[in-house]
Amino acid sequence: MPDHAHHRLHPLLAALAGSTLLLAACGGGSSDHATPASPTTVRGVAASGGAIAGASVTLVDADGATVDPAAVSTAADGSFSIDASGLHAPFSLRISFTQDGVPRTLYSVLPTVTAGTANTANITPLTDAVAVLVAPGGNPAALMDPAALAAALGGANANAFANAVATLNAVLASDPAIAATLAAAAGTGNSFNPVTTSFSANGTGVDAVIDQLSITTNPSGAAAGTVQIQNNAQAPGAGGAAPPVSVTPATTPATAPTLPPTASGDLPSAADLDALAARTTACYALPAAQRVTATDADGVATAIAAACAADVSDFISNGYTWLQSQSDALQNANLDGAKFQRPLVLLVLPAQNRSGKEFQHPYCNQAQCVVVDMRATLPAANNQPIRRTLLLAKVGGSWKSVGNQRPYDFDVTLRGHRYVNRNAAPANPASYFSLSRYEGVLRTFLNPSGPNMNGVRAARVSGPGLPAAGLVLSRSSRCSSDRMVIASKTGDTYVVENGVNQPRYWTGNASMDFKFGAAMLDGSDIPAAAWPLANVDYADSANAGGVAPYGEYKWEFFFFGSATPAEPDQIVYQRLIVSDTALQRYVNDAPNWWPTLAPANVAAYLSPTGSGAGALTDLSVSWTVPALLGRVDGVYLFGQNNAVVNGASYNKRTILVAGIAKPGDTTASVTAGQSPWLSGVSTSSFTSGIAAAQNPRCSEADKSLVPLAGVAGDYRELGLGTTLTNGVRLSSIDYWQL
Repeated sequence: MPDHAHHRLHPLLAALAGSTLLLAACGGGSSDHATPASPTTVRGVAASGGAIAGASVTLVDADGATVDPAAVSTAADGSFSIDASGLHAPFSLRISFTQDGVPRTLYSVLPTVTAGTANTANITPLTDAVAVLVAPGGNPAALMDPAALAAALGGANANAFANAVATLNAVLASDPAIAATLAAAAGTGNSFNPVTTSFSANGTGVDAVIDQLSITTNPSGAAAGTVQIQNNAQAPGAGGAAPPVSVTPATTPATAPTLPPTASGDLPSAADLDALAARTTACYALPAAQRVTATDADGVATAIAAACAADVSDFISNGYTWLQSQSDALQNANLDGAKFQRPLVLLVLPAQNRSGKEFQHPYCNQAQCVVVDMRATLPAANNQPIRRTLLLAKVGGSWKSVGNQRPYDFDVTLRGHRYVNRNAAPANPASYFSLSRYEGVLRTFLNPSGPNMNGVRAARVSGPGLPAAGLVLSRSSRCSSDRMVIASKTGDTYVVENGVNQPRYWTGNASMDFKFGAAMLDGSDIPAAAWPLANVDYADSANAGGVAPYGEYKWEFFFFGSATPAEPDQIVYQRLIVSDTALQRYVNDAPNWWPTLAPANVAAYLSPTGSGAGALTDLSVSWTVPALLGRVDGVYLFGQNNAVVNGASYNKRTILVAGIAKPGDTTASVTAGQSPWLSGVSTSSFTSGIAAAQNPRCSEADKSLVPLAGVAGDYRELGLGTTLTNGVRLSSIDYWQL
């Protein structure tokens, strides 16, 4: 028996084996040179966004015999082979691996095998979907139990596997491009079967289809056994991507939903995407000191190695050149040796055909472009993953990273916030701001100190999840942060000052986060009376929602000195780069998603009697990370105190940002402190009706965080944040206020 197949023999086979030995001992048999029986093998490919290499595969048969997973490991191309001689189908297979720093498990089911031959059983998100559809309660892990496996595929469920495969095929075949690819893989006269159709994890054929799809099993809020399928190569409309389609164990081929179709036109091939990954890997094969060869007085790269050059000379991202936008990454030694994988297409952008005041992308206005997600692991930093979202255009016959070409530094991002109030006795416990809660947030970031912003007085942004009239952003008269903030949720770019209706230049608000939904920590609704409806940065209800994957947002920019101040002077569009906007899962499965701040940090920094309650210049924080989160990549401590004023007699608002030495670390610290928000930033010289001097609220030289004295107006929050692979940003915020 091969040493990689440790299993027990079926009793009947054991008896037959004994009889054979007796016959051999008595000289039985017709030949001294009998041909040995060919082994029964199960082989296949494990792939999910690329080959799954070096992962253990477990196989369980109908009798509960298990192939030792330590003896079966996938090769670099994701292939594996198991000697299943003497085992009895059906088989259940499982592969466990780490992807993007998060542990993952995929399953596959093989109902029958042919003895003495090689049998195919792939393990991919598609086979995992089949396993979920046939498993009891939609739990594929249960199929590793032989009794559950037998019940799932036998008796009244004898057709369950065939129905699951046929249903998935019907969904996939509803897209002509995918149907043609899978038909070619299956061969003439055969039907595609995700379990048994052979393929290679090389970015073509079946593997390309797997890469093109996002498959979610048992999504939050759905019935057990639900499988959602999204086509990432679709061309989303302004309202966002078409929602994923769902199938359940009750779905049949006749009732299978239609998949959003693959976009027509030119798309990058696997070779194109591999070339992009190879170029980026070659750059980071150099140490940081060789990647950047010169910097300016601010430490921004001014000269870099040839291997790190931009794909196109006119690359622009959010107003920044290639050197400006890549400077920090190129100088980060944690990225030394990063090996980038073949990028995955997130969405396809048909030619935009903008005109007039609308910004016209030099590469994508008249030709189709794609947004891709390129990932890598960091051998110099705990083998943690990183990801880059890139806009590609076909330039000179090759797909190149060209940047979004936006003239300004702005973005809409989707965030989930968890607030935990550490004051056990708040002065107004019914107030919304005293409630421990979850929030759904659209952050509307616009950097007033970014490129080309001197002439911009206001911006209005609208799109999925935002008020129909749009949010108006302007500079804040409060010392908050380096950002434009929400001044109106009714689209008003004018404001009455001293009895005169004039263009809006300033606001007393300080938030760029538009809250469109909220829930208590137990998942129940926020009390309706508590929702701060009057606040400009809150939706008209606590469950407004409406955010869509890859939704399009319209940014209207209003310039100082415009001859038509009521009309936008320029319009720029952007996409929300989020593949899954369902935030409810982070409430329903909270223990697996939110980091936990060390109790000692809570006691020290978030209590008026804590050891860190005084004015701070230093900060040291630690935390624990749940399995699904991956890592924390941002830490800060913010405070305000109405009893402490700066040199201009304004209340101080300050922040300390702690640096994480390496991705994956669970501690962070800062010893030098950070400047008060907006320190040193001047207002535009074109400001009308407002003093053109620097905002006095933000000019205080003292860099210490204000003390937490426990009086009215005191506030502190300590936040831990991370960006998930789907583009959502989660922030776990512990806070104290009276």
